[in-house]
This record gives sequence, structure tokens and C-alpha cells, in this order.
Amino acid sequence: MNLFYLDEDLDKCAEYHVDKHVNKMILEAAQLLCTAIWVDKLLGFRPHPLDKHDATVLNEYKKIEKPLKPEERHLTPYLGMMYNHPSTIWTRSSSTTTSGPGAIHTH
Repeated sequence: MNLFYLDEDLDKCAEYHVDKHVNKMILEAAQLLCTAIWVDKLLGFRPHPLDKHDATVLNEYKKIEKPLKPEERHLTPYLGMMYNHPSTIWTRSSSTTTSGPGAIHTH
């Protein structure tokens, strides 16, 4: 669940990525965005670490979704995960183009 932040300028940051970064970033971005959707849809806006109750709600829903094929899942193809990882919290904390989901999409 990592993003490779190589420069403050997002265009330069994208240029500095090597092939290994680029391939990994596609998966990482998808996982981060899917987890942000899970939190938003199931708990509402949470721009901070989740408590045990919030994690329990998400994990109970994960039990329902996990046996399904990705294309059959109701919220996202990827399951929510690593809810309190710094990159995950950052992703769900803002919708602007300079932070959170907007920056991941731009990246």
C-alpha cells in the first residue's frame, strides 16, 4: 500500500518512476482507491485512523464479499484492506487534485 512520492511536482514525480514503480503503482493505486470507497460507503467520511469498531464493520462486510469473484463484488473489485496505513488514510482524507484520490488519479 505504498505510493512512490519522488517529487512534489506530480508531473516530475511520474517522469522519475522506473518500470518497476509504474507496474506496482497501478495495483497500489487501485487498492488504495478501493479501500477509500469501502470506508466512505460503509462508514462515511473518515479522514483519520479507524477505531476497532469501524474496522470490525469493514471486516464483517469483507467476509461477505471475499468469496465472490472480483467482478461480482458489490462495492469494488478489490477488497478493503490496511485501513490505517498512512497512505490509506491520506487517500481517503481529501478529494482534491493535490492530495488523496485526486492525486492518485493524476499520478
